[in-house]
Amino acid sequence: MRLLLGVWFSRPDYGKGVGGATNITVLAMQAGTMLASASMPLAGESMAWLDTSVFTNYAGQITGYQIDRIAGTGPYSGGGYIADDFTFYRPTSADLLITNQAILATNQVAISWKSLGAPYQYTLEWSANLTGAAWSPVAPTNQWPMATNAWLGSAPAGVSAAFYRVRAQ
Repeated sequence: MRLLLGVWFSRPDYGKGVGGATNITVLAMQAGTMLASASMPLAGESMAWLDTSVFTNYAGQITGYQIDRIAGTGPYSGGGYIADDFTFYRPTSADLLITNQAILATNQVAISWKSLGAPYQYTLEWSANLTGAAWSPVAPTNQWPMATNAWLGSAPAGVSAAFYRVRAQ
């Protein structure tokens, strides 16, 4: 997982004097909810490091970041700024490990996987082999995607083996 551990900011001077924001706050977000924030004042045109390592307390929960600013006076202090919302984290196959798989009764399978938290939803897929595999959602397909990280259902009929994987969206 990629977390924002810090970021550099400054107030620009393009020959018209220092301008831009006078204070910067970076918010760690989960969907529309703020989980944590880090702030600092900006003075002069020197680059300054904003330490956002507090975000490590929310690893696996952060879905994006937002930058809030307090506009200063002078040049470049208007509303023309960019990159106020951004996301570094996208799930990888390592994040979607199946944590438990059990055969409970004849043809009944229970599978669970690591949750990535909101707003992710999951589709459990299966294939009869791992070489040149064509993956299909587990039947019935209208149950996917789902917000929970566990599934109980019937194994695919008519195959000698079934391999499973999880996709997040």
